[in-house]
Amino acid sequence: MNKTGRKFKPGMTLIELIIGVVASIIVIFTVAILLISGHRGWNRAFEYANGDIQVNAIETMITFGITGRKSNKSDYKLYEKQGEKYVTVLPSSSEDPEEVVFGDAVEFRYWDAVLNDSFMDTDKTGTAYALFYVEDDELKVDYGEYPPGGVGPSDNKLEPSSTIILARNVQSVKFSHTTKNAAGDGKGCVKLDMVLYDPNEDRGITIKTATLMRNVWP
Repeated sequence: MNKTGRKFKPGMTLIELIIGVVASIIVIFTVAILLISGHRGWNRAFEYANGDIQVNAIETMITFGITGRKSNKSDYKLYEKQGEKYVTVLPSSSEDPEEVVFGDAVEFRYWDAVLNDSFMDTDKTGTAYALFYVEDDELKVDYGEYPPGGVGPSDNKLEPSSTIILARNVQSVKFSHTTKNAAGDGKGCVKLDMVLYDPNEDRGITIKTATLMRNVWP
């Protein structure tokens, strides 16, 4: 008598099906987590690179650098603000005037006109000025014709032809340079040290940059 074995049809059992479905769900869920995490990370990086505080920092460094590089090395002023007056920053000793001094504002003088015969006048050290200063927690720059410049003989800031806001939420700012004489004249390199704060992102950023002025004119 021949015994016939039990025959099974090819396919998957219910347990195998369940295991396959669960494994697929795990893979899909893992990929979804990675995609969401990557998207959030990209958003954070984009906001960090393009947020107001970062844009203000970049704009400040570019404007400060370009203005300084086209300015007259022999005629610019570093000021300390005392009330409403801007007082030229002087070295502490007239006998040893070479000193690093710090101020609240800096006024660059530069040529902003077509070359003409009047440029041969050596007393004429520029045709325009740019005054960098902080007011109401904003870093501003005044532009106007020079002379007389951004700060007049009475140490008061004169009316500019235009004003640009470079940065908001300025926590602190200091300009500095090395003096070469008792009158406070500098050697032609001005440094900027500024701290900005973003209340929306609750983070700050420190800017340290310098600009070297021209040693020839115009």
